[in-house]
Amino acid sequence: MYRWTHETWSPVRAGFEAALNEDLWDALDVDASAVTVDDLGRISALALTYRDSDPPRDTGSVMAKPSR
Repeated sequence: MYRWTHETWSPVRAGFEAALNEDLWDALDVDASAVTVDDLGRISALALTYRDSDPPRDTGSVMAKPSR
C-alpha cells in the first residue's frame, strides 16, 4: 500500500514498509478514510482515520500542490 516516493532522501531503510503496514487493516477505518488521485492515478492527497485509539486519530498528507 505504501511506497516512499522520495527515495533519494528517505530517512528509513529498505523494507520498512512491511513494518509500517503491519496490522494496518486492523487499525484503519477505511470508511472514514479518503484518497484523491490525479489523471495519471498518482495519489494527490490522503486522509486516513485510525480506530485503534479513542477518539480515533485522523492523519492527512498532500502529495502534490495543484497547479495554478
